[in-house]
Amino acid sequence: MYVACLAAYNNGCLHGRWIDATTPDEIMDEVRAMLAASPLPGAEEWAI
Repeated sequence: MYVACLAAYNNGCLHGRWIDATTPDEIMDEVRAMLAASPLPGAEEWAI
């Protein structure tokens, strides 16, 4: 699935990551890593 940083999107930048995870914990680990790499500091919101 593709998860995207909403803070980046709302500022005209597409930032996200394709993830291949099967458990909720794995998904959240990948989402946190994607948000940590966001071009906008402090990004917290995301979407699938």
